[in-house]
Amino acid sequence: RTYVAGGELFGWVVRRFPSGVRPSPWVAHARGARYELAGVLPQEALIAAKLALQSVGLFESFGCVDLLRRATGEWVVLEVGTDGLFNHVDRELGLPVLELEIQKRIATAFWAKAGCHPYS
Repeated sequence: RTYVAGGELFGWVVRRFPSGVRPSPWVAHARGARYELAGVLPQEALIAAKLALQSVGLFESFGCVDLLRRATGEWVVLEVGTDGLFNHVDRELGLPVLELEIQKRIATAFWAKAGCHPYS
């Protein structure tokens, strides 16, 4: 998964099952999978994520993209998410630095539309 806020992609994470948790083909947070930092966002994944976010009109706003890498090396977009009346994008990642970055970037993107920059 990668995130976007205000036209900038950031935060490349992967969900994995920790030892002792029964694995499932559905690697979901609700089934016990936990987020881990995944290093640098690969260029091909960045392109796929950006195109997906642009196609649904979220690139300049806020959202996230879940991707899967095929055996051929090609990145496939599984889903694009954003927030609604209730949060739909996980905020409790177990990664405090990224959690704070997500909150700051969402606030900055939100207030920029109003002509303000709360962290500048």
